[in-house]
Amino acid sequence: MKIITTQKASCRDCHRCMRACLVKAIGIEHGQAHLLDHKCVLCGKCVVECPQHAKQVENNVSVIKEAIAAGKQVFLSIAPSFIASFPDISPEELHEQLMGLGFSGIEETAVGAEIVSHFYNDLLHSSDKPVISACCPVIVNTVKKYYPQLVDNLAPVVSPMQAHARLLKERFGRDIMVAFAGPCIAKMDEKNEPGSQVDVVIT
Repeated sequence: MKIITTQKASCRDCHRCMRACLVKAIGIEHGQAHLLDHKCVLCGKCVVECPQHAKQVENNVSVIKEAIAAGKQVFLSIAPSFIASFPDISPEELHEQLMGLGFSGIEETAVGAEIVSHFYNDLLHSSDKPVISACCPVIVNTVKKYYPQLVDNLAPVVSPMQAHARLLKERFGRDIMVAFAGPCIAKMDEKNEPGSQVDVVIT
């Protein structure tokens, strides 16, 4: 399944997504918009811009529900930006409600970010060339697709999401499921990278 798809019945020939796309990764065929995978960096701008909600993002919530129902231990790595998505609920209340859904544990992805920051600190002091952070998959996708001459400048460091997933599996066992929740659609693609310890990503 594609990460971003266009529901043809909802696409109303407005071309707003095409105008909004910064990398021109939207094609029009018979009046219907569709993503050009070889150009798309998964920034999600087209999803936000679509007034008809025709752009749909892959939904993996059912994967988590099924795993919990089957008795699997599922640990949630939640992006620190959750505070902006849930302004009317305290972190403690959110934690309680998520645990009530059946998660075995919940932790902020910032734990992984702290580990990654040490590697960046060392890298910035030892590198003899400019270093581009590899924390954001949209930036990594953009460099790989549009600035391949800069690929060697990408930091050889995993993202906080990946670092946190590795840490969780080291602490609680390789057979647990690690779910990541955050606002970034491109994280769904990052999950599929070789060596990834993240099992499922939801927004």
